[in-house]
Amino acid sequence: MMKRKVSAIWVVVLALIAIAACAFAAVTYYRCEKQPEPQFPENELLRILDAGSDAEGVGFEVMRIGGGSVNLRLDLRWKNDSGKTIGKTIAYGQAFELYQMKDGGWQKVTPARQVDYPAIQYSLPSGMDNELSYDLTAPYNLIAGERYRLQTEFRYEEGTEYSEPMANWVEFEVKMNLLYKEAQPSDPITIPELQVNAMSGAMGETDEITASPCAFYWQSPEPNEDGTMSSIIGCGPAIGEETSLPEITAAAEGLISHRKSSEIRLYFEVQPDTVRIQCVPQNGGEVETITGILPYDGGCAFDLKSGSFVYRVIAEWDDGNRVEYGFIGKWL
Repeated sequence: MMKRKVSAIWVVVLALIAIAACAFAAVTYYRCEKQPEPQFPENELLRILDAGSDAEGVGFEVMRIGGGSVNLRLDLRWKNDSGKTIGKTIAYGQAFELYQMKDGGWQKVTPARQVDYPAIQYSLPSGMDNELSYDLTAPYNLIAGERYRLQTEFRYEEGTEYSEPMANWVEFEVKMNLLYKEAQPSDPITIPELQVNAMSGAMGETDEITASPCAFYWQSPEPNEDGTMSSIIGCGPAIGEETSLPEITAAAEGLISHRKSSEIRLYFEVQPDTVRIQCVPQNGGEVETITGILPYDGGCAFDLKSGSFVYRVIAEWDDGNRVEYGFIGKWL
């Protein structure tokens, strides 16, 4: 009699376990199958479909579809969560390419007009994010009903070197024909000058030259009438390979106490946020970095090295502008 009673209890227990397992499986299935799809922005011009990256932990979030039919842009938030994997700083810029889906594959779109954007403009450490706008209709025509992919490159910073490029992308569908913006006349862009001042006489007489811009990326601070931004890019020779640089000679010694004869003073037309200086002997040799750069009267000052050297002043601004100035400095 007792055996039959125990067996019945076990039957009930096993039935309850089976019911609980089925309930758990049903809940798990519901949770796995009913996860909400990622929500992407959409308006009357575009519908965002997808976003991705070549690297784990790196990508961007589509914040908004900005502008209008004549000034269409994507506002993207770059995100670097590579700390979960390798934790490196990434370098990237506003340059992008556009691809169109044709015959089941992505084909590169030729821009209707050439717009130069820097490929490397910003650095983003691991754990940080930064928002950047990409102007779609500045270089491209977009066709209603077609699917496109905006693709940008980034690289991991490895000391002073960069890794091979990798890509982030956003895929979208266009709802109406959107034509590229015609370039509008704009004021000429000029590179801000750098004045180099040295004491040329023992009694405090000074000489001054304008350094030569050797390489630069400079964007106009004000937009054109059509809302586009104008910029100029100059790629010049490496330090020591320049030709026709301006020269300045400092006095061998001075008889005044308020300034050393070897001191050079730099006066920027637009004050940069950071300044670095390199030099190399004029007749060739190793590139050196100047230390002991001091702020002075809205600019900065440093000491010339003994002899004749080519100097490269690397000025950078927080808005992404960058100019490398060159001159020959002599202190004999």
